[in-house]
Amino acid sequence: MYFSQHNKGTWLDAFQLEFKVGNKPNAYSTLNGHASYPHVGLTLLGKDGVGAKDDIEQSDFVFNLAAYELISAEYIGFAVIEPPWLNFNRQWGPSIDYDLDKELNKVKDHLPRFLKSLINKILEVLPKEVLREEGPTGPKDKNNWSGDEV
Repeated sequence: MYFSQHNKGTWLDAFQLEFKVGNKPNAYSTLNGHASYPHVGLTLLGKDGVGAKDDIEQSDFVFNLAAYELISAEYIGFAVIEPPWLNFNRQWGPSIDYDLDKELNKVKDHLPRFLKSLINKILEVLPKEVLREEGPTGPKDKNNWSGDEV
């Protein structure tokens, strides 16, 4: 089973999955997000665990796979009509700038030289998600849309 996450994903074999009812595997989706995970817990994103986090919890909400709409299947020709939003190739959702880099630069002006270089190093390694948020790009912009899931 494939679990799609931020710019990547994970394939798991059946023995690695949780099953709640019979042969139906559990999949946990993030609240207000687009990632899915095979187990509850905390996932840290970014380099060396510095960055955004996904908290995954158990819930009574269930996604019913009996009701779905196939939105694309290019490999079978024109049998499926794609909705217009699927071809929107820009970022989805709002952009938020926390101005953290500007605030750190203001503080940096009042620090000794060795601390200024430390602040510069911190700004270099911070994931961009800490400084600002931009909506994700659409599904067709992902590598695994037209290639293998990785």
